[in-house]
Amino acid sequence: FMAAAAPELLLAWVGPGYGAAVPILLLVAATSLVHLATGAGTALFRGVDRSGRELEYTLIQLVLSLVWAPGLAWAWGLVGLVLGSAAATILSSLYFIQRTNQAFRIGLGRYLRHTVLPGLAPVLAGGAVFLGLRAFPLLTRWQTLGVVAGAGLDYLALTALLLRAWFLSPEEWRTITAPVARVMARTGA
Repeated sequence: FMAAAAPELLLAWVGPGYGAAVPILLLVAATSLVHLATGAGTALFRGVDRSGRELEYTLIQLVLSLVWAPGLAWAWGLVGLVLGSAAATILSSLYFIQRTNQAFRIGLGRYLRHTVLPGLAPVLAGGAVFLGLRAFPLLTRWQTLGVVAGAGLDYLALTALLLRAWFLSPEEWRTITAPVARVMARTGA
């Protein structure tokens, strides 16, 4: 969502005049998408008391950041600095994912099917939101805030629909929706 609505989010958050920050928000969003995929691996390694694997990829990220970020910052300023940091995070995250899959004997096909494909649901929903937001003219900051809120709700609903229709088994869907159903039952919604 951050990537899909970057210009609108910046306008609503800090006001006009920050269009130059859009590439930074795009880089942060892409980095977050890849880095979040390491969460299951870090939990598994902590569970089997092998947290050194997490330290390994963190050190790789640090070294790559120290090598890339200063040079890219010198060439492209703040965007270059963020690009160097993003590239280091993405590369080290992919390394960690590969090492985790190797350690737990998870094949590439299985990983793609069970992790990468469901991860496409928010990307597809973001694409739809991006196209929808391009239809709006330039608005004031407060109007844009309303548009962003509506687009965020649309994004969540579309992501849920895509997950249910294409990616999640009925059991996985029940696991996700059970807490929502309990809250709805308690509140009488």
